[in-house]
Amino acid sequence: MFIKIIDYNDITIKKQYIKEDKNYNYLLYICFRKYTFSKRLNIACTKNRSQVKGSNKKICKQKGTGVARKGSIKNPLFKGGGIIFGPKFRKFKIKVNSKNLKYFYSITILKKINNKKIKIFFIKKNDKPNTKKINFFFNKFYYKKKILFVLYKKHKSLILSLKNINYVKSIFINNLNIYLLLKYEYIFIDKKSLYYLLKNNNVKKFIYKK
Repeated sequence: MFIKIIDYNDITIKKQYIKEDKNYNYLLYICFRKYTFSKRLNIACTKNRSQVKGSNKKICKQKGTGVARKGSIKNPLFKGGGIIFGPKFRKFKIKVNSKNLKYFYSITILKKINNKKIKIFFIKKNDKPNTKKINFFFNKFYYKKKILFVLYKKHKSLILSLKNINYVKSIFINNLNIYLLLKYEYIFIDKKSLYYLLKNNNVKKFIYKK
């Protein structure tokens, strides 16, 4: 298998949009927090006395017993009764404006393009999977660097070739998120995926061709 890296010199970026924005660090914090909260699972859930199975019959008479009043077996004071103020299922969500989210994506992508961290690659359809050659290529040019492969369509031979390399991950363009964009230093992307990424995040406004 042979990976061909395509140079994208025809794409140039207006310098005024590359400058460090004062709000970028705050947007990074908010957008990453939104992503982590969306992945959070709330497993703890308890039942109150109305949800517990059991009889509502009064256990004993109201007066004359010498002990506290007992309404039913589902009383929180009894074993197996309802729980007072216990945890309930809830959704963890943080609202982030869609414009802010797209702006953060666009600036992050542009920074990676400007620093030559996004590489456009091309592979022939009929290539056979070969992990050894790809691993040798990465060790030579990108030694100990985390690499993300973004694919537009399923490429079986490429996915099989990258499967057993620890520092390389392959995903489809629809599954690309903030966490992966920040975690991996280098992103290898095919042309269709790049255009899809730029179009969805309004990056075309920041880029012009020679």
